[in-house]
Amino acid sequence: RLASLNPSACSQLTKDILYAKAKRAFSDQRYLPAYYELIEPYLGGAPGVDLRALSKDNVNMKVSTLAKLRRDSLMSLTLSEVQGLLGINLGDLAKWQNKSPIQEWVQMQKQSELDKLHLGLTGGTQEGYINIVKPKFQPPSAASLGTVAVTLHLLPALLSSFLMMSVLS
Repeated sequence: RLASLNPSACSQLTKDILYAKAKRAFSDQRYLPAYYELIEPYLGGAPGVDLRALSKDNVNMKVSTLAKLRRDSLMSLTLSEVQGLLGINLGDLAKWQNKSPIQEWVQMQKQSELDKLHLGLTGGTQEGYINIVKPKFQPPSAASLGTVAVTLHLLPALLSSFLMMSVLS
C-alpha cells in the first residue's frame, strides 16, 4: 500500500494544489476501482465539477469525508449528487445533520426532497421559500459598497453641475 499524505490540517489553497497534483498523478487510474482510494485524502481541494463526476462512480464516500470537502464545492452539490457520492453511507448523513458544513448544506435543500430520502433530515427549505445565500467574501474594490453607492447616486448631480458650469462660463 502506498503511503499517503494527510492534507486535512493544510490551508485551503494548499489542499487545492495538492488535489490538482494528485488528480494529475492518478489520472491514468481514473477508471479503476482503486482510483477513489488514491484520490480520497485529497478531496478537500476538489472543485464541484470533479465531485459531480465522482458522484456517478458509486464511491461510497464517508460522511466525514463529505464534511471535509471545500465549502463552495459541497454547497454546489445537489441532493442526488450527494446521494451518489455517499452511496451505502447515505444513512449516516442524519447523524451529521447538525454539524457544519453538513447543516448548511441541508438548509439549502428543499425539505420535500430531503423527506424522500426517509432519513429524518430536518431543516431544509420549505416549499414556496427561496434561499438567499449571503456571500462570505469582501467586495473586490478597496472602497466599501456604501461609498460606491453614494458616489453612483451623486454622479448625475455632479455631471449636471459640471455641465451648468461649463455652459455659464
